[in-house]
Amino acid sequence: MASSENDRHQDDSANRRRAARNRKIEPPRKAPQTERGLTHSPHFNGPLYERMSEDLHLGGMAKRTDEGYLRAVRHLADFCKCPPDLITEDQLRKFFLHLKNDKAFASGSLRVAFSGVKFFCTRTCRRDWETLAQMKIKNVQSLPEVLTIEQVHQIAKQINFGKKVSTHTFRHCYATHLLEAGIPLRLIQS
Repeated sequence: MASSENDRHQDDSANRRRAARNRKIEPPRKAPQTERGLTHSPHFNGPLYERMSEDLHLGGMAKRTDEGYLRAVRHLADFCKCPPDLITEDQLRKFFLHLKNDKAFASGSLRVAFSGVKFFCTRTCRRDWETLAQMKIKNVQSLPEVLTIEQVHQIAKQINFGKKVSTHTFRHCYATHLLEAGIPLRLIQS
C-alpha cells in the first residue's frame, strides 16, 4: 500500500514538472519602434526601458497595463528631456501639473499616467518622493450630452462626405476620436 501511494506521488510530481515545462511564458517586451502609441524615445530606451518592462512582467501586469505604464514614463522623460532615472521631484510635480492643467487629462488618463510613474519610482528606480504619496486623483464621472437619433440623422444628412454614413458609422467614428484623445475606454462604453 505504501508503495502504490509513493508511486502515485512520483507520478503527480512528474506531471507537474512536465506541465511547468510546457507552460508558455511570455518574454518581456523590448523597446518598440511603434506599438500602440509607444514610439521610440531618445530619453527612455535601452536597459532602463527593458528593466521596467521586465518589472511589469514580473508583476503579472496585463499587456495593456504594460503599454500604458511604459507610455506614461516615456511622456515624463520626453517632457523633462532627460532619462526618467535622472528626473527630480520638482520636474515630476511640473509634469503632473502639465497633464492636469495644460493638457486637461481626464481623471482616468491621469490615473494611468500616475500609476505608471509611481510603478517606475517604486519598483524600477526606487524613490521615496512626497509628491507620489500626496497626489490624489478624483473620480469624475461626467456624461457627454447625448444627441437624439433624429439629431444624428439630421447631421449625417447635412454633411455630404460622398459616402453613405449610417448612425452606427457616426457613433463608431466618434468613439474612435474619443479614444485617440485619451478618454478611457470604460467611460466611452458607459
